Amino acid sequence: MAVTIKALNNDTTFLLTFSPTITPANTKSPELFPGAFTILIDPWLDGPATIISQKFSVQEHTTPPAIKSLQDIPEPDMILISQDRPDHCHEETLCQLSPHVRSIILGPERAAKKIRSWQHFDFSCIQSLKKYNPRDPSTVFRLEIPAYSPNGTPGEITICFMEPKRDMSGLHTALGITYRPPASVLSLGVNSYVQLPATPPASRGSSPSPAAAAAAPAPIDSPLSTRPQTSPTKRSRGLGPDDADATALPQLRPYTPKIEHVSGRANTIVPSPAPHARQTERTVSVLYMPHGVEYRAVEPWAQSHLLEKAALPLTMLVHGFNEVGGPWWAGGVMMSGKFY
Repeated sequence: MAVTIKALNNDTTFLLTFSPTITPANTKSPELFPGAFTILIDPWLDGPATIISQKFSVQEHTTPPAIKSLQDIPEPDMILISQDRPDHCHEETLCQLSPHVRSIILGPERAAKKIRSWQHFDFSCIQSLKKYNPRDPSTVFRLEIPAYSPNGTPGEITICFMEPKRDMSGLHTALGITYRPPASVLSLGVNSYVQLPATPPASRGSSPSPAAAAAAPAPIDSPLSTRPQTSPTKRSRGLGPDDADATALPQLRPYTPKIEHVSGRANTIVPSPAPHARQTERTVSVLYMPHGVEYRAVEPWAQSHLLEKAALPLTMLVHGFNEVGGPWWAGGVMMSGKFY
Protein backbone atom coordinates (compact mmCIF):
# COMPACT_ATOMS: atom_id res chain seq x y z
CA MET A 1 0.00 0.00 0.00
CA ALA A 2 1.08 3.64 -0.32
CA VAL A 3 0.42 7.03 1.16
CA THR A 4 1.16 10.22 -0.72
CA ILE A 5 1.06 13.76 0.59
CA LYS A 6 0.61 16.98 -1.38
CA ALA A 7 1.18 20.44 0.07
CA LEU A 8 -1.60 22.70 -1.23
CA ASN A 9 -0.28 25.91 0.30
CA ASN A 10 2.88 27.22 1.96
CA ASP A 11 1.43 26.56 5.40
CA THR A 12 -0.29 23.44 6.73
CA THR A 13 -2.86 22.47 4.11
CA PHE A 14 -2.16 18.91 2.97
CA LEU A 15 -3.94 16.29 0.89
CA LEU A 16 -3.27 12.72 1.99
CA THR A 17 -4.08 9.86 -0.38
CA PHE A 18 -4.04 6.32 1.01
CA SER A 19 -4.18 3.50 -1.52
CA PRO A 20 -4.06 -0.33 -1.30
CA THR A 21 -1.07 -2.44 -2.29
CA ILE A 22 -2.82 -3.70 -5.41
CA THR A 23 -3.18 -0.21 -6.89
CA PRO A 24 -1.29 -0.25 -10.22
CA ALA A 25 1.81 1.94 -10.22
CA ASN A 26 0.74 3.71 -13.42
CA THR A 27 -2.68 4.68 -12.09
CA LYS A 28 -3.27 8.37 -12.81
CA SER A 29 -5.95 8.74 -10.13
CA PRO A 30 -5.08 6.43 -7.20
CA GLU A 31 -7.70 8.18 -5.07
CA LEU A 32 -10.41 6.61 -7.28
CA PHE A 33 -9.09 3.06 -6.91
CA PRO A 34 -11.36 0.79 -4.79
CA GLY A 35 -10.24 0.84 -1.17
CA ALA A 36 -8.42 4.18 -1.46
CA PHE A 37 -9.14 7.03 0.96
CA THR A 38 -8.36 10.76 0.79
CA ILE A 39 -8.05 13.22 3.67
CA LEU A 40 -7.81 17.00 3.25
CA ILE A 41 -6.15 18.60 6.28
CA ASP A 42 -6.65 22.19 7.48
CA PRO A 43 -7.66 23.80 4.15
CA TRP A 44 -6.76 27.49 3.82
CA LEU A 45 -6.35 28.77 0.28
CA ASP A 46 -7.63 32.32 -0.16
CA GLY A 47 -8.31 35.30 2.06
CA PRO A 48 -6.75 36.42 5.35
CA ALA A 49 -6.88 34.53 8.63
CA THR A 50 -7.83 36.95 11.39
CA ILE A 51 -7.11 35.77 14.91
CA ILE A 52 -9.26 37.45 17.61
CA SER A 53 -9.25 40.81 15.78
CA GLN A 54 -7.39 42.71 13.07
CA LYS A 55 -5.46 44.57 15.78
CA PHE A 56 -4.24 41.31 17.29
CA SER A 57 -3.19 39.16 14.32
CA VAL A 58 -3.94 39.01 10.61
CA GLN A 59 -2.19 36.33 8.56
CA GLU A 60 -2.02 36.18 4.77
CA HIS A 61 -0.29 34.00 2.22
CA THR A 62 2.88 35.41 0.70
CA THR A 63 3.13 32.49 -1.75
CA PRO A 64 0.14 31.57 -3.94
CA PRO A 65 -1.42 28.19 -3.08
CA ALA A 66 -1.08 25.22 -5.42
CA ILE A 67 -4.78 25.40 -6.26
CA LYS A 68 -7.16 28.34 -6.43
CA SER A 69 -10.21 26.61 -5.00
CA LEU A 70 -11.24 23.35 -3.37
CA GLN A 71 -13.34 22.84 -6.48
CA ASP A 72 -10.08 22.17 -8.35
CA ILE A 73 -9.55 18.81 -6.62
CA PRO A 74 -11.84 15.75 -6.37
CA GLU A 75 -14.09 15.83 -3.35
CA PRO A 76 -12.10 14.24 -0.50
CA ASP A 77 -13.49 11.45 1.63
CA MET A 78 -12.69 13.40 4.80
CA ILE A 79 -11.83 16.98 5.75
CA LEU A 80 -9.79 16.94 8.94
CA ILE A 81 -9.45 20.07 11.08
CA SER A 82 -6.79 20.13 13.79
CA GLN A 83 -7.99 23.21 15.75
CA ASP A 84 -10.40 26.11 15.62
CA ARG A 85 -7.85 28.81 14.70
CA PRO A 86 -8.76 30.48 11.36
CA ASP A 87 -5.49 29.48 9.67
CA HIS A 88 -6.53 25.86 10.24
CA CYS A 89 -10.31 26.22 10.25
CA HIS A 90 -10.80 28.81 7.51
CA GLU A 91 -14.40 29.75 6.79
CA GLU A 92 -13.87 31.33 3.37
CA THR A 93 -11.99 28.29 2.07
CA LEU A 94 -14.25 25.63 3.54
CA CYS A 95 -17.36 27.37 2.27
CA GLN A 96 -16.06 26.97 -1.28
CA LEU A 97 -17.49 23.47 -0.94
CA SER A 98 -21.11 22.76 -1.69
CA PRO A 99 -23.50 22.74 1.29
CA HIS A 100 -24.37 19.23 0.14
CA VAL A 101 -20.80 17.96 0.24
CA ARG A 102 -20.52 14.23 0.98
CA SER A 103 -17.17 14.52 2.76
CA ILE A 104 -16.98 13.89 6.48
CA ILE A 105 -15.88 17.08 8.25
CA LEU A 106 -14.07 16.06 11.40
CA GLY A 107 -12.34 18.06 14.12
CA PRO A 108 -12.13 18.76 17.85
CA GLU A 109 -15.33 19.90 19.49
CA ARG A 110 -14.30 23.59 19.39
CA ALA A 111 -13.68 23.40 15.64
CA ALA A 112 -16.85 21.40 14.97
CA LYS A 113 -18.91 23.93 16.93
CA LYS A 114 -17.38 26.78 14.94
CA ILE A 115 -18.13 25.11 11.60
CA ARG A 116 -21.74 24.45 12.65
CA SER A 117 -22.13 28.13 13.53
CA TRP A 118 -21.56 29.04 9.87
CA GLN A 119 -24.76 27.15 8.98
CA HIS A 120 -23.30 26.28 5.59
CA PHE A 121 -23.05 22.48 5.84
CA ASP A 122 -25.55 19.85 6.82
CA PHE A 123 -24.93 19.12 10.50
CA SER A 124 -24.99 15.39 9.80
CA CYS A 125 -21.65 15.56 7.99
CA ILE A 126 -19.88 17.43 10.83
CA GLN A 127 -18.40 15.13 13.47
CA SER A 128 -16.44 16.05 16.60
CA LEU A 129 -13.41 14.39 18.15
CA LYS A 130 -12.86 13.78 21.84
CA LYS A 131 -9.42 13.89 23.40
CA TYR A 132 -7.89 10.43 23.04
CA ASN A 133 -8.08 8.17 26.07
CA PRO A 134 -6.69 4.63 25.68
CA ARG A 135 -9.28 3.40 28.20
CA ASP A 136 -12.24 4.88 26.31
CA PRO A 137 -12.94 3.38 22.84
CA SER A 138 -15.39 6.20 22.09
CA THR A 139 -12.46 8.62 21.81
CA VAL A 140 -11.31 6.86 18.64
CA PHE A 141 -13.14 7.84 15.44
CA ARG A 142 -13.42 4.70 13.30
CA LEU A 143 -14.62 4.46 9.73
CA GLU A 144 -14.96 1.19 7.85
CA ILE A 145 -13.82 0.93 4.24
CA PRO A 146 -16.05 -1.56 2.36
CA ALA A 147 -14.57 -4.95 1.47
CA TYR A 148 -13.95 -5.91 -2.15
CA SER A 149 -16.35 -8.86 -1.90
CA PRO A 150 -19.10 -10.03 0.49
CA ASN A 151 -16.72 -12.51 2.12
CA GLY A 152 -13.73 -10.17 2.16
CA THR A 153 -12.16 -8.27 5.03
CA PRO A 154 -13.06 -4.55 5.16
CA GLY A 155 -10.48 -1.84 5.71
CA GLU A 156 -10.49 0.83 8.38
CA ILE A 157 -9.59 4.46 9.02
CA THR A 158 -9.05 5.68 12.59
CA ILE A 159 -8.55 9.25 13.79
CA CYS A 160 -7.39 10.25 17.27
CA PHE A 161 -7.08 13.77 18.69
CA MET A 162 -4.38 14.58 21.23
CA GLU A 163 -3.35 17.69 23.13
CA PRO A 164 -1.25 18.46 26.24
CA LYS A 165 -2.89 18.74 29.63
CA ARG A 166 -1.93 22.41 29.96
CA ASP A 167 -1.72 24.59 26.87
CA MET A 168 -2.74 28.24 27.19
CA SER A 169 -2.51 28.88 23.45
CA GLY A 170 -4.55 25.84 22.37
CA LEU A 171 -2.19 25.50 19.41
CA HIS A 172 -0.29 22.37 20.31
CA THR A 173 -2.61 19.67 19.08
CA ALA A 174 -1.91 16.42 17.27
CA LEU A 175 -3.92 14.13 15.03
CA GLY A 176 -3.10 10.44 14.75
CA ILE A 177 -4.30 8.67 11.61
CA THR A 178 -4.20 4.98 10.73
CA TYR A 179 -5.26 3.37 7.46
CA ARG A 180 -5.71 -0.33 6.73
CA PRO A 181 -6.99 -1.18 3.23
CA PRO A 182 -9.45 -3.97 2.54
CA ALA A 183 -7.71 -7.34 2.21
CA SER A 184 -7.37 -8.82 -1.27
CA VAL A 185 -6.07 -12.15 -2.58
CA LEU A 186 -4.15 -10.17 -5.19
CA SER A 187 -2.03 -8.51 -2.50
CA LEU A 188 -0.91 -11.70 -0.77
CA GLY A 189 2.77 -12.50 -0.54
CA VAL A 190 5.27 -14.28 1.63
CA ASN A 191 4.51 -11.99 4.54
CA SER A 192 0.76 -12.39 4.18
CA TYR A 193 0.16 -16.13 4.24
CA VAL A 194 1.92 -19.14 5.73
CA GLN A 195 1.46 -22.45 3.91
CA LEU A 196 0.72 -25.43 6.12
CA PRO A 197 1.03 -29.09 5.07
CA ALA A 198 -1.99 -31.34 4.77
CA THR A 199 -0.14 -34.06 6.70
CA PRO A 200 2.68 -32.79 8.95
CA PRO A 201 5.92 -34.76 8.46
CA ALA A 202 6.99 -37.00 11.31
CA SER A 203 10.23 -36.19 13.10
CA ARG A 204 13.07 -38.69 13.10
CA GLY A 205 12.69 -41.49 15.59
CA SER A 206 9.35 -40.36 17.00
CA SER A 207 5.86 -39.25 16.01
CA PRO A 208 4.81 -35.70 16.81
CA SER A 209 1.86 -35.06 19.06
CA PRO A 210 -1.42 -34.06 17.36
CA ALA A 211 -1.16 -30.52 18.77
CA ALA A 212 2.41 -30.06 17.57
CA ALA A 213 1.58 -31.51 14.19
CA ALA A 214 -1.34 -29.12 13.72
CA ALA A 215 0.78 -26.09 14.63
CA ALA A 216 3.92 -26.92 12.63
CA PRO A 217 4.27 -24.79 9.48
CA ALA A 218 5.73 -26.18 6.32
CA PRO A 219 9.08 -24.81 5.16
CA ILE A 220 8.76 -22.04 2.63
CA ASP A 221 11.32 -22.68 -0.10
CA SER A 222 10.06 -20.12 -2.59
CA PRO A 223 7.68 -17.16 -2.69
CA LEU A 224 5.77 -19.05 -5.34
CA SER A 225 4.81 -21.72 -2.83
CA THR A 226 2.63 -19.24 -0.94
CA ARG A 227 0.62 -17.90 -3.84
CA PRO A 228 -3.00 -18.99 -3.76
CA GLN A 229 -4.32 -20.54 -6.96
CA THR A 230 -7.86 -20.13 -8.18
CA SER A 231 -9.62 -23.21 -9.46
CA PRO A 232 -9.83 -23.75 -13.25
CA THR A 233 -13.62 -23.91 -12.96
CA LYS A 234 -13.82 -20.45 -11.45
CA ARG A 235 -11.29 -19.05 -13.88
CA SER A 236 -13.22 -20.36 -16.86
CA ARG A 237 -16.31 -18.53 -15.65
CA GLY A 238 -14.41 -15.25 -15.68
CA LEU A 239 -14.69 -14.72 -11.93
CA GLY A 240 -12.01 -12.88 -9.96
CA PRO A 241 -9.80 -14.39 -7.26
CA ASP A 242 -12.06 -13.05 -4.49
CA ASP A 243 -14.92 -15.15 -5.90
CA ALA A 244 -13.10 -18.46 -5.52
CA ASP A 245 -14.63 -20.78 -2.95
CA ALA A 246 -12.82 -22.20 0.06
CA THR A 247 -11.82 -25.35 -1.79
CA ALA A 248 -9.53 -23.31 -4.02
CA LEU A 249 -7.25 -22.58 -1.04
CA PRO A 250 -7.05 -25.92 0.76
CA GLN A 251 -3.57 -25.46 2.25
CA LEU A 252 -3.54 -21.77 3.13
CA ARG A 253 -4.17 -20.19 6.48
CA PRO A 254 -4.12 -16.43 7.08
CA TYR A 255 -1.21 -14.71 8.72
CA THR A 256 -0.99 -11.34 10.46
CA PRO A 257 1.80 -9.94 12.62
CA LYS A 258 1.57 -10.57 16.33
CA ILE A 259 3.42 -8.25 18.65
CA GLU A 260 6.10 -10.12 20.59
CA HIS A 261 8.34 -7.28 21.70
CA VAL A 262 8.10 -3.53 21.89
CA SER A 263 11.00 -1.20 22.55
CA GLY A 264 10.91 1.32 25.36
CA ARG A 265 9.69 4.17 23.12
CA ALA A 266 7.35 2.05 21.04
CA ASN A 267 9.17 2.47 17.75
CA THR A 268 10.17 -1.11 17.02
CA ILE A 269 8.07 -4.23 16.66
CA VAL A 270 9.04 -7.82 15.99
CA PRO A 271 6.27 -9.82 14.28
CA SER A 272 5.81 -13.55 14.72
CA PRO A 273 3.61 -15.99 12.79
CA ALA A 274 -0.03 -16.22 13.79
CA PRO A 275 -1.42 -18.87 11.40
CA HIS A 276 -4.98 -18.75 12.73
CA ALA A 277 -5.40 -14.96 12.58
CA ARG A 278 -7.53 -13.30 9.94
CA GLN A 279 -5.56 -11.97 7.00
CA THR A 280 -5.08 -8.20 6.84
CA GLU A 281 -2.59 -5.85 5.24
CA ARG A 282 -0.13 -3.72 7.14
CA THR A 283 -1.57 -0.60 8.71
CA VAL A 284 -0.19 2.81 7.70
CA SER A 285 0.17 5.41 10.46
CA VAL A 286 0.49 9.20 10.21
CA LEU A 287 1.08 11.72 12.99
CA TYR A 288 0.21 15.35 12.18
CA MET A 289 1.36 18.10 14.58
CA PRO A 290 1.19 21.55 12.92
CA HIS A 291 2.61 23.44 15.92
CA GLY A 292 4.40 20.54 17.57
CA VAL A 293 3.74 18.73 20.84
CA GLU A 294 5.93 16.87 23.29
CA TYR A 295 6.14 13.12 22.89
CA ARG A 296 4.45 12.50 26.24
CA ALA A 297 1.24 13.99 24.78
CA VAL A 298 1.11 11.35 22.04
CA GLU A 299 2.77 8.51 23.95
CA PRO A 300 -0.54 6.90 25.08
CA TRP A 301 -1.64 6.76 21.43
CA ALA A 302 1.66 5.27 20.30
CA GLN A 303 1.89 2.75 23.14
CA SER A 304 -1.74 1.66 23.00
CA HIS A 305 -3.57 2.38 19.74
CA LEU A 306 -0.66 1.88 17.35
CA LEU A 307 0.26 -1.37 19.07
CA GLU A 308 -3.31 -2.61 18.79
CA LYS A 309 -3.25 -1.85 15.06
CA ALA A 310 0.29 -3.23 14.54
CA ALA A 311 1.03 0.17 12.96
CA LEU A 312 4.58 0.68 14.21
CA PRO A 313 7.01 1.99 13.21
CA LEU A 314 5.30 5.25 12.31
CA THR A 315 4.91 5.68 8.55
CA MET A 316 4.82 9.48 8.33
CA LEU A 317 5.44 12.42 10.69
CA VAL A 318 4.12 15.84 9.64
CA HIS A 319 5.67 18.34 12.01
CA GLY A 320 7.00 21.90 12.00
CA PHE A 321 10.69 21.84 12.85
CA ASN A 322 11.12 25.62 13.24
CA GLU A 323 10.88 27.05 16.73
CA VAL A 324 8.77 30.20 16.98
CA GLY A 325 8.31 32.03 20.27
CA GLY A 326 5.92 34.71 21.42
CA PRO A 327 4.96 36.78 24.49
CA TRP A 328 3.35 34.90 27.34
CA TRP A 329 0.10 36.84 26.98
CA ALA A 330 -0.16 35.64 23.37
CA GLY A 331 0.31 31.99 24.30
CA GLY A 332 4.09 31.74 24.58
CA VAL A 333 5.74 29.28 22.22
CA MET A 334 3.87 29.16 18.90
CA MET A 335 5.87 26.32 17.39
CA SER A 336 7.89 24.01 19.59
CA GLY A 337 10.23 22.90 16.81
CA LYS A 338 11.57 19.90 18.71
CA PHE A 339 9.77 16.59 19.14
CA TYR A 340 11.03 14.80 22.23
